[in-house]
Amino acid sequence: MSLLHFTHPAPMGQWIQALKHAGKRIGFVPTMGALHEGHISLVHNALEHCDVLIVSIFVNPTQFNDPKDLLKYPKTLPSDVEMLLKCPCNAVFVPTISDIYPEGQFKDEWELGPSKDVLEGEFRPGHFDGVLTVVSRLFELVKPDYAFFGEKDFQQQYLIKKMAEKEGNQVKVLSFPTIRESNGLAMSSRNRRLQSDDMIVAAGIYKILLQMKVQRKNLGPQELEEWGNKNLNRPGIIDIEYLKVVKTSDLSSVEIWEENEGHIALLAAWVGGVRLLDNIFLD
Repeated sequence: MSLLHFTHPAPMGQWIQALKHAGKRIGFVPTMGALHEGHISLVHNALEHCDVLIVSIFVNPTQFNDPKDLLKYPKTLPSDVEMLLKCPCNAVFVPTISDIYPEGQFKDEWELGPSKDVLEGEFRPGHFDGVLTVVSRLFELVKPDYAFFGEKDFQQQYLIKKMAEKEGNQVKVLSFPTIRESNGLAMSSRNRRLQSDDMIVAAGIYKILLQMKVQRKNLGPQELEEWGNKNLNRPGIIDIEYLKVVKTSDLSSVEIWEENEGHIALLAAWVGGVRLLDNIFLD
């Protein structure tokens, strides 16, 4: 199918306005490019909820607390567009920094409670302020009815939902399960920076997470965290930054298993100099 390519908000806005007047439901998948099958699965899932789908590609500088990480982030726009041409996507939006931050680079400080300052928020200060600022800005420009995110970045999609509710946005934020490589490794744009040996090591992360789900029947929450850290953390091979069992409702720590509460193990780890995220629902 044909793919419209917008590089500025104004023509895209006119197109979207006409679609809305025609009663079309607008879906939106924001990305930083370096697309993989996880992104493409979002596109296919999205079309069950909307009539027209827009994918944005924008490497957002304000969410990188480490400038070196920004420089290393893969930029693969031509191949990204090729992937979108082969799937049922209607338009790609590739804005400039001045389109997103018309008054210069900035990021708002979002007050969303303690769930923003733990886990990723603790280890990447300012990261979520940058994420929430760019997503809020993209919501303003695209004006979607639905926005779609993957559950690999569980804390991110949780906070985006919270931000949308606080801002009173009409957009409905939906999330979908993590897509994995055949070896179990969670698909990520960062995976392309892993060497072949590191890919094999990284695949072991999910195997331990799966075992944690089994061990949950026998261990308390803190014991389960200790078990996971003991079995995963191999300094110089897999360096665990955090492995925490939290409630899905508010990302708070778990003292005891609660029957009417969801629980998830969230992890950040370094393999071969690449920082990887993963998680597993424990219920």
